[in-house]
Amino acid sequence: MHAILGTMKSKELGNFLREQIKQGVYKPADKIPSVRAFAAKHALNKTTVNLAIANLAAEGLLVSQVGKGTFVVKPEKPKSMNIIGYLFDSGVSRDYPSIAFHIKHLTRKFAENHYSLVADAYPAGGGMCANHDFQEKIRTHFFSGLLVFTPVSLEDLAFLKKHRVPLVIVGEESNDEHTASVCADIFEAAMSLANHLVKLGHKQIALLTGPAGNKTGELLELGYRAIMAKYDLSYPAEYVMAGPWGEDSGGILAGQIVNLKEKPTAIIAAEEIMALGVMKRLLALGHRIPEDFAVTGMTDRLPVSAYPVPLTVSDTDEKAQIIKAADLLADLIRKNNLDVKEPIGSKDIKIKLKPKLIVRQSCGGISNAWVSDK
Repeated sequence: MHAILGTMKSKELGNFLREQIKQGVYKPADKIPSVRAFAAKHALNKTTVNLAIANLAAEGLLVSQVGKGTFVVKPEKPKSMNIIGYLFDSGVSRDYPSIAFHIKHLTRKFAENHYSLVADAYPAGGGMCANHDFQEKIRTHFFSGLLVFTPVSLEDLAFLKKHRVPLVIVGEESNDEHTASVCADIFEAAMSLANHLVKLGHKQIALLTGPAGNKTGELLELGYRAIMAKYDLSYPAEYVMAGPWGEDSGGILAGQIVNLKEKPTAIIAAEEIMALGVMKRLLALGHRIPEDFAVTGMTDRLPVSAYPVPLTVSDTDEKAQIIKAADLLADLIRKNNLDVKEPIGSKDIKIKLKPKLIVRQSCGGISNAWVSDK
């Protein structure tokens, strides 16, 4: 600490102490030196020191306790506004079936506990750290907690942890062992569909992964490859196809499939909406389902009547995912509000649900019941 001239006035001393607190020389709950010690060390009179401390106490930075001394005030935790944030991919509309499905169930779920849901797109081009509006909301604790249905950058994870904002990632497993997530076992789901198709006699199976580089698609491909290897089945590279989410994308990819020199006999789509686009395009081109192409997909959100042929799916039960994510977030918010410091292991905050195979007519099956693939 630099020496303070004896002629320094109380205002200057107050500014100096305020800066020391800001820099962490004196931390929250720390006891500062006594008036006598300050006066003696820096050649000040006690009146000057007392006035400086009184001014900082009036600002809420210091508090004096009779018989104990003067302490740096521990900042009060900002009060929650009872708002839950739900963030989805910036490239997807809030009316997209999976997003609308989540918003519907989350709104109802959180309303039971007197929370309001605010849904918004995850900030594009740098995430929360590069978005002034989100920065302010996080710093001022506008959100009691966040549910995120899109990848989160490492910078944003650190930013949220710094400001102690509870977070649960939905739909995929978080890479950080200390970040909560709820998802389905996509690897198992892919193996279930591929295994079922192989048992029906299919040896040429195409996989539609969704957008290139998405984590769900990567896990699907790993499960698909595992089953193909298990049965010693080879496949050309063009059987694994990437494309945007949605019905239109499924239709475009179906058009590419029928133009392949060596056509597959079965198709696995990364989402049921893509599978719907596949089916519509195949039928429009004069092909039959399942006689010419067996079609399967992931998740079971759409009613069976939405498809021209009832779709076989590996259901990842998105309603269960979103409800479990809401319950987990509520628990994290409770612990945060109570200032619970107990460590949370990954097994407590990472939930992975087992998918279920539903066999319908789109791959030759006729049952709508849950079936085991063991």
